[in-house]
Amino acid sequence: EPLFRSRGVCTLHRTLVENSRKRMSMFKRKLTKKQEKLPTEVRISKEEIPLAQSDFNLSKVTEIQGRFQGGCTLLVPGRIFIREGTLLKVCRRGPKPRHFFLFNDVLVYGTILSKGHYAQQHVLTLDQMSVSAECHFMPQVYSVDDDGQIDEHLDVDNAFQINHFDKSFHVFAPNLSDKSNWLANLKKFIAKAQPGQENTQLVTRAVWVPDGKVTECMVCRKSKFSTFNRKHHCRNCGKVVCAACSSHRVDLLVFQGKSPKAGEEKPERVCNECFATTPGRVPREAASATKSITVLDSKPTASPSSSSKVSWA
Repeated sequence: EPLFRSRGVCTLHRTLVENSRKRMSMFKRKLTKKQEKLPTEVRISKEEIPLAQSDFNLSKVTEIQGRFQGGCTLLVPGRIFIREGTLLKVCRRGPKPRHFFLFNDVLVYGTILSKGHYAQQHVLTLDQMSVSAECHFMPQVYSVDDDGQIDEHLDVDNAFQINHFDKSFHVFAPNLSDKSNWLANLKKFIAKAQPGQENTQLVTRAVWVPDGKVTECMVCRKSKFSTFNRKHHCRNCGKVVCAACSSHRVDLLVFQGKSPKAGEEKPERVCNECFATTPGRVPREAASATKSITVLDSKPTASPSSSSKVSWA
C-alpha cells in the first residue's frame, strides 16, 4: 500500500488541514473586527479634497494596499498618503525593522518580506494616538548593520515613543533628522484627528519591556526566569514579571479614572504593584477593619506613561 494512503499519514494530513482551516478562520475573524474599527470615510477640509482625489494619491494608496499580504482596505474616501519609511521597532523579543506608512488618519506598519512587499499589517488610528520624543524607559538596544546583523550601537537620541489604545512601543529612526521629521508629521496629523482634545488624557497602552533584557522578575527580584518559569507582562506598567507577581486581573480603564461600559469589561493581567494602587481598591488591612471589599473612588490617577520610570537593574 502506498505511503500516502496509509492510515497514519491520512490522519496526520487531516489534522494539518483542520488546524490550517482553524487558523484561517481565526485570522478572518480578527481581520473583520479590525476592519470594523477603522473609518470607512475620512473627514477632510475642502482644501484637501483635490489632494485626496488626485491620481497620485489614489494610485499610491492602492499600491500600498497591494504590497501587503492580506490586511485591511486602505483605499477609503478622504484618506491621504503622507510619508513612508523603515524604522527599527522594539518588539517583545527584540528590535525588528518595520516599514511604516503615515496617512492623514492612520499609521500603518508591517513586517518586511522583500523589497516592496509586507505582511502582518497593523493599523493604528491617529485619534487614539500620542507621540513623545522621550521614551518611558530606555533599555540597551540594538541596531542593524550593513550586513543585516544586529549590533548594540544604536544612538538612543534617535528613539521616540508611540502611544496608542491598542499598543504602545519605541521606534528608532536612522538619524536625528529623520526622527524630527517623523515627530513633526505625526504631531501635525494627530492634532487634526483630535480637534479640541488638546487637554484630554488619552487611554493608551504601556510600553512593554523586551523579554531579552530581563532575567528575573522586576517586582519580587527573586524569581529567575527559565523554560518552566515563564515571563509575563503587566499590561499597566509594562514590566516583566513572574506568574506569582501577576495573578490579578483589572480593566485598564480603571487606572485612567474611567469606568468600562457594562458588558464591555476586559480584565487584563497586572502586577502586584499596580494592583495595590488600583483606584477604588481598599488595602487588605483597611478592608478587614471596615469589613468592606471595595470603595468606589471618583478621583482619576496618573496614566502609566506619567508614572515613574522603570528600573532595568
